[in-house]
Amino acid sequence: MSTKTGTIYFYQLQFFKNLHSKKADGTFARELLSTNEFKSEFNNLLKKNLNNFNSLSFADEFSFELIGTGNNINNIQSLDEEEFTLNSSFLFGKIGRMKDIFNFQRRNKKTLETNNIEKEIDEFFECYTYFYMFFEENNNKPVVTIAFLRSQAAPNIRCLKLISKLMSNPDYIIEIEPITTEDGLAVLMNKRIINSINYSVALPSDDELAKSIYGINDEDLFDAFCNLSSLNMTLSLRGPKGKNIINDKKSLKIIFDKLSSFSKEKNAKKVSTSANAKNEDEKMIEYNFLDNTFISKATFNIIPTVNWEDTVRNEMHGHYMNLRNDLLNFVR
Repeated sequence: MSTKTGTIYFYQLQFFKNLHSKKADGTFARELLSTNEFKSEFNNLLKKNLNNFNSLSFADEFSFELIGTGNNINNIQSLDEEEFTLNSSFLFGKIGRMKDIFNFQRRNKKTLETNNIEKEIDEFFECYTYFYMFFEENNNKPVVTIAFLRSQAAPNIRCLKLISKLMSNPDYIIEIEPITTEDGLAVLMNKRIINSINYSVALPSDDELAKSIYGINDEDLFDAFCNLSSLNMTLSLRGPKGKNIINDKKSLKIIFDKLSSFSKEKNAKKVSTSANAKNEDEKMIEYNFLDNTFISKATFNIIPTVNWEDTVRNEMHGHYMNLRNDLLNFVR
């Protein structure tokens, strides 16, 4: 079975209005509008601009395509509405960006014969990716969250803020920012099961520990190497599948502090400290002690007989639901 890997990033959307005045710090003042106001404006925007193919263009080079909407976030099968309404709980769609193809061609795998990529005069080539937009509640306050499948050539989800130019008021502003934690360790402290701890670091090549790990304690022999910049070292503590390896969660803080001190002492670079954790009713997720941005690695099964969009949608929905409680705890 062929697979494709991808990374899903999680964002929060906020809606503002430019007040055309400056604050004491010199920045422009703006008013935070409610999620319901955004939903109403967004609904009107789609009704006015979507064509017969449920698509629209914005900012000249970007496209938006509505694949479907639904009213029940908990049920992946509820994606059955063709029209986004004020009652919709989520939408699933694509964003794309116009690309040139001057440096691309087709080549036959067996003969290596090349052929140009053909298109009609009124067509252009586009690179696209998928996103989910969820209309949630956090402590009885409506919020908008986004799951975004990042693709190297496709546009970033932040381009979607430019769609505000199609709204009824030119002073409307959309902001899309990652959902972050002020303290990644705090998330782990609330998890019941810690199944592994992973520490990765790049040590300077002339560090004594680096020499020892190389297995070279003789200075002359070490000098035989040249153009070494660093040693990448990874330490993993793992338990049996689904089992907890820590009796007292307070020890996580001690481990984190010791690893941080070691990294600082060694002038280490590219430091990463993470743990795989979950509660009883969740799937195991990797949480980073240092990086406070929520991301999720996904593997998509590529089966020709299965609709690719359904495969992506199911995987993205599942990863969002696994992190949903954590994400809603940290939206602003």
